[in-house]
Amino acid sequence: MGHRSLTVAIDAPPERLYALLVDADRLPEWMLGLKRVTISGPLDRPGSEATLKFGGPFTVTSRVVDTTPGARHEVRAREMGGLVSCTTTTHLEPDGAGTRLRVDFDYFVAGGPIGRLIEGMVGNEMVGRAGREYARLKSLAEATE
Repeated sequence: MGHRSLTVAIDAPPERLYALLVDADRLPEWMLGLKRVTISGPLDRPGSEATLKFGGPFTVTSRVVDTTPGARHEVRAREMGGLVSCTTTTHLEPDGAGTRLRVDFDYFVAGGPIGRLIEGMVGNEMVGRAGREYARLKSLAEATE
């Protein structure tokens, strides 16, 4: 199992940032290549599911595991045809007038020895992409009044 983490300082209050994180209609504004979102319920409610359709055959299915409005959001996702599973926990911590956003990725790559061999590459790609996406979320949150 792999673990990666990233932290972003955002000049917006945690409540504003949380509202953007759980707004399915706004996900395409900051998630790279997201074409379509299908949800079973509000993304701030444990048990709600989302299917995120990106370009080509790339689809992510996720379920909200736990959430504390304005402070924490946890989802469990499967991607790459079920080869990768990941629990993503987003922590929103007040930092002055802004927010310190920390995202933890705990992931597993199936495939035994081959999965373990590429686990590091998968984790690096996951964090690299997330870094670009959270930079877009930062811009969006800081521009929102």
